[in-house]
Amino acid sequence: VGEARKMLAAAEAAGVVHLLGTEWRFGTGQALLSRAVREGVIGEPRFGLFALQIPSLVDPGAELPAWWEDEAEGGGWLGAHGSHVIDQIRTTVGEVESVSALLQTLAPRPAMTADDTYTVQFRLAGGATALMHGSCAIGGQFLMSSKVTGTTGTAWLQGDEVWVDTGSGPRALDTPADLVLGPPDPPPAERPRPVEPPSSRPLLVIPGVTAPPSRRTAQKPAAEPAPRAGVSDVVLA
Repeated sequence: VGEARKMLAAAEAAGVVHLLGTEWRFGTGQALLSRAVREGVIGEPRFGLFALQIPSLVDPGAELPAWWEDEAEGGGWLGAHGSHVIDQIRTTVGEVESVSALLQTLAPRPAMTADDTYTVQFRLAGGATALMHGSCAIGGQFLMSSKVTGTTGTAWLQGDEVWVDTGSGPRALDTPADLVLGPPDPPPAERPRPVEPPSSRPLLVIPGVTAPPSRRTAQKPAAEPAPRAGVSDVVLA
């Protein structure tokens, strides 16, 4: 927290943009869950559960950047994953008033000093609470849950769908058009390159000079008038 405040102060003093990219809030499912809770679909939120367990580091030979293992370098699962979940909790359930947290390192990697497991309990504005748990070093069954219970029902993520149960059985919410995301832009290396059409300009004939190969086969469109004297649509060596 202290380092983050220093970074913010430095950015404001320099007049530059300072932000944390928490793009998950714009995912279709998460955005719809936040909207449903804030619009009162389940009444006043009372408790939120946000949990994830994956086995990425169960294998001690799993590849990992050196800095990610080092607490002093800012490595760890809380920063890599938990920062996004904190944003989900704030935008879905409410602002944080108090917090209690425990960090652990469960992976069989003796040199690792950063955390790979976190368990955090929040008390939020309005009296709601939330439990945030995540680990990238627990094997067995995959676990993922984003669920909010309110005074009149419960809402949860099921893939990119949001389901609710307000007493008459579970049902999926319709996804509004403004929350449907289009396909992502491909990386630059996979984007098609514009193809330049072959030159249709007539070429000057220079005796004894050979044009580059790209101009030797340049041809004039059929509808173009015939070139004037001294000009040809093919290159002569």
